[in-house]
Amino acid sequence: MTIDRLYRKGMAPERARAILREHAGSHWDERFVNVLVELTLENDRVAATPRLDRVGLADEPAGHPIGCGCLPALVRAG
Repeated sequence: MTIDRLYRKGMAPERARAILREHAGSHWDERFVNVLVELTLENDRVAATPRLDRVGLADEPAGHPIGCGCLPALVRAG
């Protein structure tokens, strides 16, 4: 529902969750919808959390003067 198709553009995750909730129990198993919605909400929370687990690794682009790994980690976290 959230991925672009040849015949339609993907919708926002919030809209897809609303459709799933609206039809839970009639089109889809309500237990499945509850689990799926919770998993997608958790995934959204994790994706929105900055990750700085690579700070300190020396993998900057050529010419980066610091050599500490901070630049790529911050770019990836952004």
